[in-house]
Amino acid sequence: MDVGGVYDPATHRYDHHQRTFTGTMATLTDNKMEFVTKLSSAGLVYLHFGERVIAELAPEESTENKAIMYKRIYEYFIEEIDAVDNGVNATEEKPKYHVTTTLGGRVKALNPAWNEPKQDFDGQFHKASEMVGQEFISRVKSMVNIWFPAKAVVRAAFENRFNIDPSGSVVMLENGGCPWKEHLYDEELVAGVPGSVKLMLYSDSNGSWRIQTIGVKGQGFTSRMDLPEAWWGVRDEALSKLTGIPDCIFVHATGFIGGNKTKEGVMEMARQSLKLSKM
Repeated sequence: MDVGGVYDPATHRYDHHQRTFTGTMATLTDNKMEFVTKLSSAGLVYLHFGERVIAELAPEESTENKAIMYKRIYEYFIEEIDAVDNGVNATEEKPKYHVTTTLGGRVKALNPAWNEPKQDFDGQFHKASEMVGQEFISRVKSMVNIWFPAKAVVRAAFENRFNIDPSGSVVMLENGGCPWKEHLYDEELVAGVPGSVKLMLYSDSNGSWRIQTIGVKGQGFTSRMDLPEAWWGVRDEALSKLTGIPDCIFVHATGFIGGNKTKEGVMEMARQSLKLSKM
């Protein structure tokens, strides 16, 4: 990778340090991929070998799903490495806290200590390579075993939304909290109704139910609507008394999620939330 400023796939040279190198996924794929972060050696290796590796790790997946995986793994795994390597900040704002547990941070932590009498760079490199490789494999397997199956579940729930509430603003997942956020955004776009869903209802691992607001895509913790402010931080019987809804469990102090012991209870929390949001 660090081979004297040479990028030449024919001879397997994947350096990005030369001043003249400006390649991105967009420019090197003729805009088939829209990402404009300058590639590091990691991105270059992924560009040339990622599809082949994914095909070997997920041979049973369709061509369409493999293409989705190739794009998504770049966006949510490799691009971070490229950006950090090239000194690209994730945001122009001053960070409010230190993030030290990224993949790059964990690799850095495996470097031999500066004051170790004998520094084993080769041994630590192999440890780092194993860690990164296992994380890459985990991402691929997660998409195959968790993310893609969730897509069908969310699609069915989205199509059923008018049976949950006539407004179509509430979606319910009957079989637990599978990964749903990105799938929901996609379903809205396909249906031509982006931003229409305001609340997600789903069962949790304890057999209770959750009500969660839908975040504004790309805006962190900002929600399309909050649960009623009067409910924020209130729990159990006090919350049931306040709302008139039996079996309430809690509403988070910031108003983005709450809980009820029953499906009927969480549905009533949703109805009241929609009603109060319009007042």
